[in-house]
Amino acid sequence: MASLFRGLSRLIPILCILLFPHIAISQTNITVGSFIVAGDDKAPGHWLSPSGDFAFGFSQVENSDSFLLTTWFDKIPEKTSVWLNREIDPVPRGSRLEVTSDRGLVINDHKGGFLWSTGTVVSRVTHGFFEDSGNFGLRDEYFETSWETFDNPTDTILPGQEIRKNGVILISRGSGSNVSGEGRFRLYLKNRTVQLKTVNLPGSYENEPYYSSNGSDASTNPATAVGFNRSTRYIYILRQNGVQSPLNLGIKVVSSQDYYLRATLEFDGVFIQYSYPKNVSAGKRKWSAIWLVPDNICVGNLTTKGSGVCGVVDPSSSQDEFVLDEVANINWPTSDYERLQPFGEDDCKDSCLRDCMCAVAIFGGDMCWKKKLPLSNGRYEFNTSSKAFVKMRKYGSEPQSPGSPSSGSNDDNALIIAGSVLLGSSVFLNFMLMGAVGLGFFLIYQKKLSRIFMDESGLDVNIRCFKYRELEDATNGFKEELGRGSFGIVYRGDIEVGNGSNSRTEVAIKKLDRLFQESEREFKTEVLEDPSLRPTMKKVMLMLEGIIQVSIPPCPFPFSTISTV
Repeated sequence: MASLFRGLSRLIPILCILLFPHIAISQTNITVGSFIVAGDDKAPGHWLSPSGDFAFGFSQVENSDSFLLTTWFDKIPEKTSVWLNREIDPVPRGSRLEVTSDRGLVINDHKGGFLWSTGTVVSRVTHGFFEDSGNFGLRDEYFETSWETFDNPTDTILPGQEIRKNGVILISRGSGSNVSGEGRFRLYLKNRTVQLKTVNLPGSYENEPYYSSNGSDASTNPATAVGFNRSTRYIYILRQNGVQSPLNLGIKVVSSQDYYLRATLEFDGVFIQYSYPKNVSAGKRKWSAIWLVPDNICVGNLTTKGSGVCGVVDPSSSQDEFVLDEVANINWPTSDYERLQPFGEDDCKDSCLRDCMCAVAIFGGDMCWKKKLPLSNGRYEFNTSSKAFVKMRKYGSEPQSPGSPSSGSNDDNALIIAGSVLLGSSVFLNFMLMGAVGLGFFLIYQKKLSRIFMDESGLDVNIRCFKYRELEDATNGFKEELGRGSFGIVYRGDIEVGNGSNSRTEVAIKKLDRLFQESEREFKTEVLEDPSLRPTMKKVMLMLEGIIQVSIPPCPFPFSTISTV
């Protein structure tokens, strides 16, 4: 009976192919024993899907003679990769990938040495398959899928792909030379919602989410998968009741017949859905973003709650330029920008030395906190097992001035540490220092301002002051009287206002004839409180030229083209 059931199970797939021929042309079958070779012009280097849209095989790493096992769009110039094997480093030229019946896919180097395999299979593999959806896999003798790329996603999800697991769904790629490694951004199906988080590499500590989907119905309908609907082109969360909850409602819907589609968690942490026109005559062909989250990765409430998204750069400082000095019983609790866990003490120190942003590293237990400048809210911490490592530049790592002594480095180090502790020890001290500096500037400004507005006699008006002898010479001994005011007589005179023969100008000078205090008060009243009582400049000039007769004004006012007295 068991053998009959097994025979029928083998026959059913064959009947399905005969009854539904479109299934047969939707995938390419690769027989056991088939192989491809990396970088060999005499042997195939990849397999194609039936439509030729996708290729699976070896792609050469840029500026290198090594190769990665990847899946890519083959009909576009960019050859955009949508899957890569992260279980193995780039392989050398001549490496061979083969379909085997007992170990699935196997990669050996050019000398036959084993490099990688999909693993020992329970049932015998009969063939590999490559679908037009971009999915490459293996099937066993019971026509069950024993391994496929869609069940081992990297950073991209394609139309028709559904990832049924909770936890990490997608992992961004590394930047720079880390082409095959993992980046620090993760897409999770967690707490019944889709979340985007960062991981503090090389540890595994997860920061708070910097994006989380709306989970209003999650309490009654738990999430079981994340998928990309081939028909609607929506990225969705599959609920336990079978309902698909779209993440990207309202996007511009494009036809999969006319466009290539993909959704990728980029190396900078943004999850983007792209489209690419298939038609060569469709103008400028490029990947265009039709939906993304978050809109601005550095703006939002979640980025301020320890998400670790912004302000963290790739380590770039040299270990040879710096040294760490251990200081006990101090901490700056509010200056953390990265937490690494689980982590050892040596790893913590090494991470700080290699990170150009790290000024201090605090290690305790299996956790490492990295802190950047400015350090604030520093404090002493007794009865603690944590250690503080302060980064300082090594002597000799930069040019020194001639004759500068190499000795005294311990004193300088002590000054640096003491300065760091004092400046970071208290926000109150910083505010006190800033207040003292501000008060000093204010007093200096007030002193200068008082000098501008105070003359020798104490009058707080901005007028030019003359000595009595100068005024006597200007009026030729106060001879020509122009008029009388309430507290003085106005005389005609001329004064020198510059250098040269034409530097003298005519002025009206008022001579006080009453007590100083009383006249000063009335003079202020005329000048400051009731300026309308002054004669106009035009009338005074006509008076000086003798053109008109001017009666004695109630409160005449001295004038000058430069200044008045």
